[in-house]
Amino acid sequence: MSYSEVRALPVRFRAWFLDRLAKEFKSQAEARRKAANSSQADRRTIVQDLPMGEMNPVAQQNHEKKFK
Repeated sequence: MSYSEVRALPVRFRAWFLDRLAKEFKSQAEARRKAANSSQADRRTIVQDLPMGEMNPVAQQNHEKKFK
């Protein structure tokens, strides 16, 4: 709805519309926040799942062969 359409509404409906609009913005913000948190959690999980100090057996064998 445009501003002029909202202004033309009776006060009771205008108040309802503004409350509904505020509720919609809050739910969109919450959805964005959840999406951002889940994407950050996914990145943290990936980093935590990688053992940075260890080599897998194949890589370790290749490393030992190269530097003997």
